[in-house]
Amino acid sequence: MRAFLLSILSGVLLALSLPPYGCWWLAFVALVPMILATRELRPTEAAGSGLIVGFVAGIIHARWSGGFFLVFAYAPFLWFGVLCAVFAVVANKMRNDEKPLRRVFIMACVGVLAEWLTTLTPLPINFAVTQHRVLDLIQIADVTGIWGVSFLLYFTNATIANAFLSRHKTDFRCPSIAPLAISMLLLFTAFVYSNFRLYQLQTTPNLRVAAVQAFEPNGGNGFADAVSSDATQRTALTRKAVQQGARLVVWSEENLGTDFQPDKTDDATRQLARQLRTTLVAGFIEERGRKQWNSAALVSPSGEVLGVHRKIHLYAGERATTTAGTTPTVVDSDLGKIGMAICFDTCWTNVLRDEANNGAQMVVMPNFDPPVPRGVVHYLHGAMLPFRAIENRVPIVRADPNGHSGVITAQGRVLEALPLQSAGVSVQNVTLGSGQGTLFSRWGEWLVWLCGAVIVGFALQKNRTAF
Repeated sequence: MRAFLLSILSGVLLALSLPPYGCWWLAFVALVPMILATRELRPTEAAGSGLIVGFVAGIIHARWSGGFFLVFAYAPFLWFGVLCAVFAVVANKMRNDEKPLRRVFIMACVGVLAEWLTTLTPLPINFAVTQHRVLDLIQIADVTGIWGVSFLLYFTNATIANAFLSRHKTDFRCPSIAPLAISMLLLFTAFVYSNFRLYQLQTTPNLRVAAVQAFEPNGGNGFADAVSSDATQRTALTRKAVQQGARLVVWSEENLGTDFQPDKTDDATRQLARQLRTTLVAGFIEERGRKQWNSAALVSPSGEVLGVHRKIHLYAGERATTTAGTTPTVVDSDLGKIGMAICFDTCWTNVLRDEANNGAQMVVMPNFDPPVPRGVVHYLHGAMLPFRAIENRVPIVRADPNGHSGVITAQGRVLEALPLQSAGVSVQNVTLGSGQGTLFSRWGEWLVWLCGAVIVGFALQKNRTAF
């Protein structure tokens, strides 16, 4: 019963550390009760305690009502539960290791590697999203990617749990002190580096951009369909954005349906771009026989289609009707080099990384998150975007018909996220990126591979010792 209650406590702490609750500091201790619980359990029971953590967090966020879309609301927490289960099993297996520093280091490496493995599934998830507003910490992502922040969280949770388990040892020279000291050093280093980068990257904004949230509720759940936005409302919001000085306006995913096709010589979208003398980013469905592409077009102020991006990472049942794109898109324009991504593309690191390596100075993002209860997916997806921006040092403009449309700076600062289930437009000033990417843009998931190498090395050493 004690282990069960400790697992529930971890689930509550994890839930509160995630958006929209935003108690980010709880993430540094959220897994501690679960780790303590594993001392009393068998490995299979330890895995169960991890699943309980995810389930409890899901109940707090998604609750019980929501019809068909409730399953989509619980999906992220299922994966959080799996991550916690893996972490709990490793904590259980390592509980008798005589070297505390090695124990917590291996646990942190396993946590990062388990997160990376979710990128091979239909739904990546990261513990680091709990820190998406903590700009004083997460700037390390331009070197380590989101994985570095997750490593800090896993390492800190493991060291605090280790300190609890070793509290009966009063000798300051006890080796259990070393993990705590190193954890504090890593956090301090991340804090110093992040503040240095924030100071270094202070520049004058040079482009005014807008995200249009054309919300037209459709159906009993109060959310809009991807292609249900009213053209009159969308046009009015676009005009409003241009009146406020926006030179680039982003619309949501698939919002034009098949009404727009890049090979047509003229249509209402091109006419509007010419009339307002602004650059438009429009989501549409591109016809191609039995299946279709989920696409976005960049339309210049002259009405010319400068580039088309086809969604690369498809979501769930979308695969049945849609063909995945294969090429990240960077478009040369009078405003600069603009990278394009559609919704789920930003849940992986590869699309924006490739675009940054091809000179992208900004990323535009037509979006449509599943209309799940209480906007769970909107919050979690939105929490990934500051990391994508920092990883590649590019501002991101996100437009979704149901909420959280807005702008994220290259420093990961969310300038605005429009409320759920309301129409509006977010107009903001941003500073374009240098177009040179970052260390992470060029080196990619080097930290993940390092963690994997550490785990393999430890396993080989343990096997040699056993023989």
